[in-house]
Amino acid sequence: MAWPAIARFVTEWLWFDSLGFSAVFRTRILTKIGLSAGSTILLFLFLSFNWITAWKRSKEELEEVMTGRWNPGLLPWLILVAAAFLSLGNSMGSSASWETVLGFFKGGAFGEKDAIFGKDVGFFVFTLPFLGLIRGWLMNALFLALAGTAVLSLPGKLGRFFAMDFSLRSQTRRHLLILASALVLAWGSGFLLDRWNLLYSPTGIVTGPGYTDIHALLPALTVLFALSVAAAVLVLSGAGRSRRALWWLLGGMVLAVFVLKNLVPGLMESYIVKPNQFEREKPYIGYHIAATLKAFDLDRVTVLDVTPEEQTTPAEVQANADTIRNIRLWDYGPLLRTYKQLQEIRSYYDFTDVDIDRYRFEGNLRQVMLSARELDPTQLQNRTWVNTHLEFTHGYGLVMNPVNEVGPSGLPILFIRDLPPKVDVPLEIRRPQIYYGEKTSTYALVKTDVKEFDYPMGESNARNTYEGAGGVGIGGTWRRLLYATRFGDTEILFTGSLRPESRILYYRNIKDSLSRLAPFLLYDSDPYLVVLGGRLLWVQDAYTATDRYPYSRPVATADPTLSDFQGANYLRNSVKATVDAYDGTATFYAMDEQDPLLAMWRSVFPSLF
Repeated sequence: MAWPAIARFVTEWLWFDSLGFSAVFRTRILTKIGLSAGSTILLFLFLSFNWITAWKRSKEELEEVMTGRWNPGLLPWLILVAAAFLSLGNSMGSSASWETVLGFFKGGAFGEKDAIFGKDVGFFVFTLPFLGLIRGWLMNALFLALAGTAVLSLPGKLGRFFAMDFSLRSQTRRHLLILASALVLAWGSGFLLDRWNLLYSPTGIVTGPGYTDIHALLPALTVLFALSVAAAVLVLSGAGRSRRALWWLLGGMVLAVFVLKNLVPGLMESYIVKPNQFEREKPYIGYHIAATLKAFDLDRVTVLDVTPEEQTTPAEVQANADTIRNIRLWDYGPLLRTYKQLQEIRSYYDFTDVDIDRYRFEGNLRQVMLSARELDPTQLQNRTWVNTHLEFTHGYGLVMNPVNEVGPSGLPILFIRDLPPKVDVPLEIRRPQIYYGEKTSTYALVKTDVKEFDYPMGESNARNTYEGAGGVGIGGTWRRLLYATRFGDTEILFTGSLRPESRILYYRNIKDSLSRLAPFLLYDSDPYLVVLGGRLLWVQDAYTATDRYPYSRPVATADPTLSDFQGANYLRNSVKATVDAYDGTATFYAMDEQDPLLAMWRSVFPSLF
């Protein structure tokens, strides 16, 4: 049952290692394992200590209840098993919080303070989520400990317990009251966290707290936190002796929450704020606007007033010759359709998108439009395992035209075209094969006995053998078994076409591969192709983001291309990544040295950027 998970884990590690990012994989895995294991062990020790203590104090009574049904000697072992089971089950999701934990330990100051509490923004981005995580863990641990201790301390008396009758021996009663008091205190700490979380309040006319939040809800949360501390002290001091005292305490807290969090703010909003809303909310609108501009790096925009002249002079034309020479005439949609009609050549090739780039040809800056000719294996007429994974493994070449020129028949003038590529500009393309791209999703086996298809050539086909270092070696039986399990494909294990030097290429979709290398970044929906040093490279814009910037308005849009950005209220285009179309080499470039989020991730993964 564990073998598929083992195969996936090992093949994932091999892929990271093949790209030179094994340290990134190791840091993430060790952090996740450490969180899960640490949370499990701590919870197990906490539950075991409390439950075994309760068992020792009620041992005689418990043995009397169990006689004739169970072996009383098994009870300590059953307690430990139950503690282990609950600890494991309640800690399985801890690893999902690895980004929060790393942010707390590695995050630094933003150098900016919020408008209400005067705290550095780093506290809200890095520390506050971690405090919420700790509070949730404590609440869960204390509740389980209290419930188990009550069951073990009150055999045959559970009816009286739920009736708030604590007529117990002093040690047992003290144990239960300590746990109950700690649980009340952990619950009440939520009011303290809620004070800071007001800075993300969505209830007013702006994101963040308004007049009512600051003048009614903020004091109410402070009072409720103080009341919860008082309630915890009362429980600890022995309020449990009296059922009436407990009911008064519980009823008082419920009433206080209703009055202070709902009734008073509602009255203030209706009778104080709404009659003069703009004046009341004006400073908070200002905080909101200033924070939003800061969070999206729009506070440094310089606004200029420009008065157009009535005429353009020859001198102005000459001074802006590069700009005028590169005014774009071609639109993406018609040009993409033209590419498809003229340059796909075969049905299994496809142009996904049209990109814009700039190059210097013979000293002149030229703006061009270009598109990669990718392979679409779903369009192969006779799909077999061999031609899908061994033969048709890559796209080939690209199409390029200037943005401002049209041929006599209304077609684009192509600087780069056809198969093999014909190049009319001083650009060298030594590796036109496209193994990694926007459309690629299947795995490919290269350096095999099967020659790979390059491009159609008259009655025959041009073929080649992969010469790059991309992918993972798969020549041995052990790795073939791993990948056969990983992809659910027994052909990998039994094919006779593999050699000792054979390699398997996977995660060939560039956005997929980058998202796996750095899942904490957000990625633009449209990577673009460039020609550099004789190779084809994909360039991908990447962003650091958080939804924890105080007072800033989160992104809300129906645009499906921006779905990954929904809810973010801090955004920086701090990273650009490149992926080599031939061997999949990925490189992350730090573009904004001032971004605190990027600084945090660079400290966590120093080898990544």
